[in-house]
Amino acid sequence: MPVPERAADWLRAFDPAATDDPIAATCTIGLLAHRTPAWTERYVELLGALATVHDGEAARLASAVRGLVTGDPEAAGEAQRLVRSAGLVQPSGAGDGPWAVARDLCVDGAWAALFAAPLPPCPRIVGVDTARLLLRRAEWWRECLLLTLSPAVADPGATTEFRLVDAEPRVWCQSGIDGARTEVTGHGLIVRAPLVHGDLEFVPGSY
Repeated sequence: MPVPERAADWLRAFDPAATDDPIAATCTIGLLAHRTPAWTERYVELLGALATVHDGEAARLASAVRGLVTGDPEAAGEAQRLVRSAGLVQPSGAGDGPWAVARDLCVDGAWAALFAAPLPPCPRIVGVDTARLLLRRAEWWRECLLLTLSPAVADPGATTEFRLVDAEPRVWCQSGIDGARTEVTGHGLIVRAPLVHGDLEFVPGSY
């Protein structure tokens, strides 16, 4: 399921050091990580920054949610304790800023899932140039990887590059954006694509 455009806009502008509501920002980033489980690298960085530049309950919650995103089995208990102590409930009608973004993401039990257990491991995208590109969709459907590229400024004459790591060493059939190319190396599957809005689909082929 793609990340809503409002969430992508908020993420592009987000500064961990400047936010005046680090708890709301932490919850929103956690929800984003659950929406795009095959691309969590950027969210882990932001949650680490929130835990570093803030203090108290906000820092502890950011650290716990970072653990949930990275698969730490002990993080769920700490996150649940902090959520209860802070009296946090699923965002609804009030508020703006990160809570408004969180409301967009709170569908299909997403709020409860955020604090219930760590994200399960899966092959993931790394090395995205986040100054120029976000992935509004990054998830596995059966054996297929589905990505939606969302550049800050589209430039068909420019290219961007990222990698798929921890996947089986096999051939992947890629489709969806003209001019996109893949290369299998010892460091993972390298993807090179024009810097445009569009969808990429990767289907496993032969070994």
